[in-house]
Amino acid sequence: MRSAYYNLIENVIDNNHLKVDGNWKKLWKLKVPNKVKIFLWRVLRGCLPVRARLSSKGIQCDTKCPCCGEYEENEWHCFVGCMQAQEVWMGTEYWQAVEKYNTNAMSFVSMFLNMLGA
Repeated sequence: MRSAYYNLIENVIDNNHLKVDGNWKKLWKLKVPNKVKIFLWRVLRGCLPVRARLSSKGIQCDTKCPCCGEYEENEWHCFVGCMQAQEVWMGTEYWQAVEKYNTNAMSFVSMFLNMLGA
């Protein structure tokens, strides 16, 4: 049941520009601790302080990845693109799925949501 306050806010404030395509309910239904879901939501909504984002906000910093020093540090590079991240994935049973979805993905968000089947 929605509260009157929620309905009022939804009708008064136009927040359509904040919506991202995808079945986000699957993220919240994952059988993982809430802090993991919140972290994933922050990653997917671009709320992590990766170097590329910090630089775009005016913070003076090197945008290169501190691990490999070759590419810009963004969400995709941190979690999938960097060779050190890939080595971590290769040590798990999920590497083949990550690699498959990564090669077909348009973005990090689409890759993750496709992995969820969203």
